Amino acid sequence: MLKTSLAPLCATLLLLQPALTLAQVTSYNGRTGAVVAVTGDNTCAQVTNCPSTNATNTFGAYQVINASPLGTVSPRNNVGLQIIGPAPNASENNVVDAFAYGSPAQYDAERYDWNGTSFQPVKKGENIGGYWGEAFTGAGGGDPADAGYIFIATEDQTPTHNGVSASIWYTPNGSTGLKEGFGVSTGGNGGGTVGGTNVVGSEPPDLGNGTIDAADSIVTQNHFRTTGGHGAISACGTSPIFVAGTDQAGVITTGGLVSACTYTFAKTYGAAPICMVEIQHAATPGVFISGDHATNITVSFVAPFSGSFQYMCIGVG
Repeated sequence: MLKTSLAPLCATLLLLQPALTLAQVTSYNGRTGAVVAVTGDNTCAQVTNCPSTNATNTFGAYQVINASPLGTVSPRNNVGLQIIGPAPNASENNVVDAFAYGSPAQYDAERYDWNGTSFQPVKKGENIGGYWGEAFTGAGGGDPADAGYIFIATEDQTPTHNGVSASIWYTPNGSTGLKEGFGVSTGGNGGGTVGGTNVVGSEPPDLGNGTIDAADSIVTQNHFRTTGGHGAISACGTSPIFVAGTDQAGVITTGGLVSACTYTFAKTYGAAPICMVEIQHAATPGVFISGDHATNITVSFVAPFSGSFQYMCIGVG
């Protein structure tokens, strides 16, 4: 049997003990004993290949950023990027979450208000997001935005009140300033508005869902047509007939000889409209508007009349 003495190995370890002791970390950043690394021990400049947060970083390949889950900051747990913006005033921060989700990918931006302690609901009039495009002019150094979409809260945000408008902004030829072109629900009522200045809130009034309010003219290169339901005929003889039309223009056939007919609009005007009336297919005078209201018009005849008459009304105010 081969026998080997351990004495030489032990002697060698005893000689190396001082050197091994000197290599141990006994204190760091005020901590002593069995020192364990913690967040903040080193700056990025002290770590090899650490990307700087204060300078442009160049990567040799596409980078995938997985910020999921986002915890209490966002109601969504999707792959994305969270950006905390500068505070617009001393007590408020803007937080924008950019998400890519779904198939194909969709993008979502969210805003929260920070009061220094917790996130607060967005308030009426605050910009909650936007997508802007800039065209390089040759000047560089931060060319201004030339067009984009903007989303504005139209009411203080709560779990049951989420009113938000959407508008398209543009820059006209020969100008450098953005102007509002088309808005949806800028007043929180769901209507479309056309035109505005460079100030949010300068657009025409929001008249409600299904309406368009233009700051200037509405022009068509073809026919102007009205479609939809019509109102009710009353005090117009026996079984009068609504031949065709809408509240704006129509043809009515009386129910025999009558001295007047009343037409009640399907939808009430904001104020009494301006209306015109005439006997259809006849030059015979003797018909006129004897009563005009926001809710109805009354057509009267100088002499008892049986036949068809036509009207046209334009809302004002």
